Amino acid sequence: MSLSSNARTRSRLLRRRFLRRLGWTLVVLLVLAVAGELVAASVFRNRPTRYLVGDFVRGEAVWRENDKFMYRFFRPRAAETPPPLVAAAERDTNRVFRIAVLGDSAPGGWPTPAYSLSRVLPAILPETADGRTLEVLNLCLQEGNSHVLREVARDLARLRPDATVVLLGNYEMAGPCGPAAGFGRLHNSSRLARAEILLTRFHLVHALRLLGDRLHPKHADQEAWKNREPISMARRMPPGDRRIGLAHRAFRRNLEAIVEAAGASSGKVLLCTVPVNLRDSPPFATTFSANETLAQQVRETLRRAAKEEAAGNDAAAENLYAAVLALDGTHAEACWRAARLAGRLGKTDQARTL
Repeated sequence: MSLSSNARTRSRLLRRRFLRRLGWTLVVLLVLAVAGELVAASVFRNRPTRYLVGDFVRGEAVWRENDKFMYRFFRPRAAETPPPLVAAAERDTNRVFRIAVLGDSAPGGWPTPAYSLSRVLPAILPETADGRTLEVLNLCLQEGNSHVLREVARDLARLRPDATVVLLGNYEMAGPCGPAAGFGRLHNSSRLARAEILLTRFHLVHALRLLGDRLHPKHADQEAWKNREPISMARRMPPGDRRIGLAHRAFRRNLEAIVEAAGASSGKVLLCTVPVNLRDSPPFATTFSANETLAQQVRETLRRAAKEEAAGNDAAAENLYAAVLALDGTHAEACWRAARLAGRLGKTDQARTL
């Protein structure tokens, strides 16, 4: 009994000593992190992490875009610049009706910003029914997905729009934290991806990233170039890939947070879907069967089908496309070509299914 009691006492003492050391280690790390953040914030004070920054124009307080906002998600050489924005911090709500458009490249009008919603809306609706002037603010980002735009939505409270239009979804797979993106290493968990995004709010993270780029310039060059490459073969995903479902789950959570922030700041939210012209929207990429013999048979049959269609032999082409899809039912190019032919032949339901 005495030996057993001594062993238990010793075990408790060792456990307490370990917990005490762990606690002090965490305290020291926290102090170092806070000190490092304060130093980094003073060194990189020209790199704010919020989407909007305060400024003065002709003596009037305004909010304007942070041209380095996307540095949080991409290396500076690969980061897109947000569209210009200048909004009065205080406005006469009896004279001005303010709309914020939050989205990706579709409502942003890329590659021609003149066709953005922020330019089109005032042209077709110069004033509201009660005579107020329409002010439309462009908060759209090229390569901005729900992970990024959730951070932009934080600043809707600063703008206090009368209404917010939300239209996004084009970059959920290939944008930051998307399963097809280099930045999306943690895409298998939406919570881990969210934590990764939250870390980019700290200047210390930027300082460590810049230090890493200085120490490994070749790696930084590869990452910058990789961001501009099409989706590689290794990152292509067939319809049944589980990562697609995980990306959908993250999109839903982020979208709910965005709508909640928009509703809290404006009360009126117009939630839109991504407009897609299916007939003229070919697939980004095709996945191929791991069986090379089957993949080669699919390629040859598809080549014959396209040749027959080009020659005007629609019936033969239709049969060959059906043969391709019997071999590989998720071959994206074959699905699209067969759908386009079915639509031209008036088989609308079949075209839509494909």
